[in-house]
Amino acid sequence: MMAGESVGMIFNKTPRVSYASVTATLALFLSVGGVSYAATALPRDSVGTPQLRDGAVDSAKIKDGALQYEDFGFGQIPAGLEGPRGPKGAQGARGPKGAKGITGVAGAKGETGAAGATSVVVRSSEAVQLTGLVASVTVASCVAGERAVGGGFDVTPNNRFVRVMRSAPTAAAGAVPTDWEVEALSDASGDYPFVTATVICAKP
Repeated sequence: MMAGESVGMIFNKTPRVSYASVTATLALFLSVGGVSYAATALPRDSVGTPQLRDGAVDSAKIKDGALQYEDFGFGQIPAGLEGPRGPKGAQGARGPKGAKGITGVAGAKGETGAAGATSVVVRSSEAVQLTGLVASVTVASCVAGERAVGGGFDVTPNNRFVRVMRSAPTAAAGAVPTDWEVEALSDASGDYPFVTATVICAKP
């Protein structure tokens, strides 16, 4: 075999580079190296909240002092110390008059009270003359069926030298009074006055 013929046969077996082969090789290069290119060539401010995955930003990646109060959830920030008490505010205006309340339920009927007096009368004792410094006693009494509800005395003529030691009912404590007793004396000399006991009697 001649040398020229051998060279010609080898040249014919060398594959040709086609357009399809170049395109496939370039696509493979971009698919392998494209990620690194995109990561180092992103435009400024092109990554925002939608591009971040949940949990991608942790505490170590947040600058101290960068978060505000509203960035925290309820209960995440402990309560601070209680502040000083503020000054007393001005008194507010008087509010409007409220509506009238409903009428309450009627109470139960009370028991019938005791019968009142049907007759009230003043009765007097006989006049007793006061002589010197000796005490005199006079008593005004109610009639049967009556009871004493008050009493007093009367001096005739009016004399400032009369001293009254007692003016009260004669009944003991807790008993029903029926008369009024007056005990008095006079410091005057000569013209001695008279004293009369009076009792107010009532009939049920």
